Amino acid sequence: MVAAMRLSKVKQDEIYKAIIADTYDKPLVAIANKKKELVKRNYTLWFNQYESAIKLLPKDIFNTESSIYMKVVLPQGSTATWSHYYDTAVICEKDGSRWSSSSKSIEVNDTLLDEVNLVIAEDTTVENEKKSLKMFIEESLDKHNTTVKLRKAWEEYPILLKYIPAEPVRAPRKAKQEDLPMEAVLKLDMLKQRLTQNLLES
Repeated sequence: MVAAMRLSKVKQDEIYKAIIADTYDKPLVAIANKKKELVKRNYTLWFNQYESAIKLLPKDIFNTESSIYMKVVLPQGSTATWSHYYDTAVICEKDGSRWSSSSKSIEVNDTLLDEVNLVIAEDTTVENEKKSLKMFIEESLDKHNTTVKLRKAWEEYPILLKYIPAEPVRAPRKAKQEDLPMEAVLKLDMLKQRLTQNLLES
């Protein structure tokens, strides 16, 4: 016999996080890697403009940073900053002064604009999908707080069923035994005598 199991808040969070991670961690990591690669290529294009002049001057006069940035214009007109971290510091423009200085964001090279826009579109699509899935899972868990109810609600989404924990199997209830009168009678004196004798002999 299978019994419904109430989903605790901890278990609901585990289900929520597992579904989101399994669905979107991989594509979002891939997008992040594409951004980093574009930042590297954009930096190389920027650096190549000044490479011949830089070679003529002492390297210690240049600003160097391990992190480089690229300023990206989003479709809505807002901006975003993509970054890449180098294991060793590289020459870059300085933004700010003294202790608050950092690498200045580099504008996107025209030759990379199409690729940048494709990544922006892909990122937007995945984030919108992720947002919709989050809302669906949150509402599902809010309205269906037992395994049986949630399984029923997700019947049309079999790919999600594996995230619902299995219900515990209850042993069938035994029928209540009827009290029956006993015919045999135990003679306590005889029992006491036997136990006493066994104790003495040991």
